[in-house]
Amino acid sequence: MTNQEIANFNQELLKNNSDINIIDYIKLVNDQFFKIDISFIDDFMDLVGKNNFIIHHDMLFKYEVLTKNEDTTTNVLKMLNTNDFKMQTDYITSPDPAGSDRPHVLKNNYYLKPKTFKKILMRSLKTQKYADYYLFLEEIISHFNDFKIKLEEINKQRTD
Repeated sequence: MTNQEIANFNQELLKNNSDINIIDYIKLVNDQFFKIDISFIDDFMDLVGKNNFIIHHDMLFKYEVLTKNEDTTTNVLKMLNTNDFKMQTDYITSPDPAGSDRPHVLKNNYYLKPKTFKKILMRSLKTQKYADYYLFLEEIISHFNDFKIKLEEINKQRTD
């Protein structure tokens, strides 16, 4: 994919008088040029602007950042500490009502803020796809901005 290909893509949208929103633009550009895994974009966009502890640590397994084993909650805590996340600021804990099969170990549930969760994804050593996603977004936002500027120029010419 080259900048010229994106410019041509934008020109085609302008020619068709498409006033597209940024999420649809991202999906279209990805489908045509990048073809990276962004299947999670809608889930991630739903988290924007939320600042409460709503992400259960199981999401780290769903997004393949951690692997489940018998010391799962210990591994979650290690990862949080390694990344310098702070209790009550970046995450909270609550005892797991199911307890643990080892009575001397208190099993916890960890709840992360959305930004904490996303930082963990970006820093993951197990997969680069989330870091690639955020780099992709940065590039596409620039192209979308170019598109919107040209669209405004065309609309202004029409009203003059």
